[in-house]
Amino acid sequence: MSRGSDKIYNLFMSLFEKNGLEEQRRNLLEDVSGNVLEIGFGTGANLKYYNLENLDRLTLLDSHLPDLLDLKIFPTDFDVRLVSGDVSNLAFSDKTFDSLVCTLVFCSVEDPMKGLKELYRVLKPGGKLYFIEHVLPTKEPYKYTFNLLTPPWRSIANGCHLNRKTTESIQKVGFELIRYHKFFNTSFVMGIGIKSEYS
Repeated sequence: MSRGSDKIYNLFMSLFEKNGLEEQRRNLLEDVSGNVLEIGFGTGANLKYYNLENLDRLTLLDSHLPDLLDLKIFPTDFDVRLVSGDVSNLAFSDKTFDSLVCTLVFCSVEDPMKGLKELYRVLKPGGKLYFIEHVLPTKEPYKYTFNLLTPPWRSIANGCHLNRKTTESIQKVGFELIRYHKFFNTSFVMGIGIKSEYS
């Protein structure tokens, strides 16, 4: 992404952050626990919302590690790791993590189903996937508008799709939704999916 398009994207997202997305992050992440993997952590927007008393370890994975990431919010003895990697080919063993976190990630993953299958693989049975994604709205005229804007937006925002049906994809790979709601005129979704104890 070029500097110009990066600024456009950050400005676009800042409007959502200030108008409720920050609160959605806080509500979603307060109960994340155990050995945690966050996919696509970017600039670390989620980090301040974790309850560190509930976490044993936090692994932060992104395809491009940032040059500067403030990890001073973590105690010096807390186990936090930065890993460069691709969600479609995770270098972790099966059933490694208790909790998975992804926020605003699968809009730009090249093969969302492959990435979600990888998340399902590395999650322990009974483990949870915590997610926030922007999706194709169910309301008109937003649905029509998002479909119309997706091609030019993809070129501006590093392959980001405004019209994916990520919730349905999460269910297709095997997650059972135990918490779920849409917001911002149904263009965003927040939810928690659980992996069966028998998987």
